[in-house]
Amino acid sequence: KVLKVENNRVLIISEVCLESKNIHPSDVNVTWETSSIRQWLNNEFFNTFTTTQKSIIKKSHIINDTYILNSDSGNDTDDYIFLLSVDEAQTYFESDDARYASFSKHASVNKDDSYWWLRTKGEGYLSATFVMRSGKISTHGVNYWGHEYGIRPAMWIDISNIE
Repeated sequence: KVLKVENNRVLIISEVCLESKNIHPSDVNVTWETSSIRQWLNNEFFNTFTTTQKSIIKKSHIINDTYILNSDSGNDTDDYIFLLSVDEAQTYFESDDARYASFSKHASVNKDDSYWWLRTKGEGYLSATFVMRSGKISTHGVNYWGHEYGIRPAMWIDISNIE
C-alpha cells in the first residue's frame, strides 16, 4: 500500500500483516532502537529481498518521537525497514477502517486478532503502541514481550530508476 509519494521516493507498507512477533522477547525495557523486531526487520527480513530489490529500498532516518508524556522513545535510527509510529499511522490512514489489516496466509499461527504493532512506546514501562482489529490506535499500549501481534513492514522505495 502506497502511503506517500515525495520527490523520487515512495513510502509503502504491507497491506497485510506478514508475520506475528513480539517487539522484544523478554521483559526488559527497550525502545525501537534496541528492540529485537527492529533487528529482525533490518537483517533477516531485509535479506529475503533480491539484490536488485535491496538496491531500491532506501535507508531512512527514523525519528522516534515521544508520543506519551514521560515515555522514553529512545534515539532516532537509520533503517531500511521499520514499523510506523503513532503519528504516521494517524497521518497516512484516513480512518480507523483504513488501518484494519488481516494476516497473510503465510504468517505464523500465533496471531492475535489482526492487531499490529507500531514502533512508538506505550504508557506502560514495558509497553508498545499498536493498532486494534477495529483500526483504532491503542496509545496506552500493551506489554510488548507477552503478545505476538502483526508486523506490517514499511519502507521508502527509490523510484528514480524504475521504468
